[in-house]
Amino acid sequence: NGRRFDVIVIFTYHPLSTFLKEQEKELKETFNALSKISSKYKLRVIFTGVNTDIGSDYVSQFINQSKLKNACISKHQTLGANNYFGLMSLGSKYKVINMGNSSSIVKEVPFFPCKGILVGGRQLGRELGSNTSQCEAKSESIEKLFDKLVREYFNEANIYNPYYKENSAQKAA
Repeated sequence: NGRRFDVIVIFTYHPLSTFLKEQEKELKETFNALSKISSKYKLRVIFTGVNTDIGSDYVSQFINQSKLKNACISKHQTLGANNYFGLMSLGSKYKVINMGNSSSIVKEVPFFPCKGILVGGRQLGRELGSNTSQCEAKSESIEKLFDKLVREYFNEANIYNPYYKENSAQKAA
């Protein structure tokens, strides 16, 4: 529609099946941070669907009720691989931040010129690419990391990707 955005945010949050009280706290802190962030930046926020683990109804309901200032929001059960990868590839031209607690932020973000923010402990201990950062699910921590990534967005020349293996397609064939 011609509207310019400061940052495109792809947001995926999956349930914490065994820690439902923690999940509620994480979501509230994360959306508090997003609310503050949307007061500073024009955001294009794309919410993706949650998996079907225990607690998914709560996460979906929470996302569906969310409202952010100064943000254009869309919600999708699934983006499909082409749209999802296409959005992340826009990171070479626009500021794209993939945010949430999904393993996709761990495994797929390092292949693209975007940034990733892992919120909370769901992926704790996983090896991350150099374009992915992890923070605790506290509003202030999320907001501070988001600001830093926006400020330094185009500074990283080469992305370290722990999942890239040279000639892997030929070796698999």
